[in-house]
Amino acid sequence: MESGPVRDQTPPPADLVRGERLLWKMADVKGVFTRRLVTGYLITNYRCFVWDAEADAVRASVPIAKCEVVVSNARAGTRSRLGGRFVPSAPPAAAETAVEKEPEEGSAVTVGDLSFKADGETVMVFREVAEPERVKELVDGLRALGRSSSDDRIEAVVRARPPR
Repeated sequence: MESGPVRDQTPPPADLVRGERLLWKMADVKGVFTRRLVTGYLITNYRCFVWDAEADAVRASVPIAKCEVVVSNARAGTRSRLGGRFVPSAPPAAAETAVEKEPEEGSAVTVGDLSFKADGETVMVFREVAEPERVKELVDGLRALGRSSSDDRIEAVVRARPPR
């Protein structure tokens, strides 16, 4: 990954902006008895981004309109709490009757890594994602819709910095 971030003067907000909806999420947590969120991996209708929960800051972000997703390291695995989840957009009663439900924890699924690219360069990677092809299809479908946010901060590409 690139060593320096490319961003506008104002970084993208950690909170969702007006009209933005969370569609998929995954998290890194710490703690055995008391678990706390460390990093969030999020996909909304406007962007894909990595949120540092401890600093409450966006560490990497790609607007959907500029985003290309590549699946790699796909292999058989089992569904766990850590592999990511689609966020239902309908009320729970309607979501339960949906045709395609999330696989139950412990069931067999494909696990893989998702590389998010902008202008041919990898901006960030989500690792150990359950059902990576479905997540890729979500982003590809959103990109085909071609909607963008009115908030210019969301349209900035922010490249992940290597850990120190």
